[in-house]
Amino acid sequence: MDITQAAAEVVANQLAIARQSIEDRDRRIWELQKRVELLEQMLNRAAAQRFGVPAPQPSSRPLPRRWAVK
Repeated sequence: MDITQAAAEVVANQLAIARQSIEDRDRRIWELQKRVELLEQMLNRAAAQRFGVPAPQPSSRPLPRRWAVK
């Protein structure tokens, strides 16, 4: 194997690594776009509800004495 073949092999390996990196990045971007779309749909549904999000319910456990109203 001469030096030009070795250099061509190195360049081919570098290109394969770069291609895989770009494919991984593109896949991650696609996944994040799908998550954003899902969250936007959830927000739109919540905003479209007439009564909105329910208020938090009071705790059923007794309050400590220092917080009790006399």
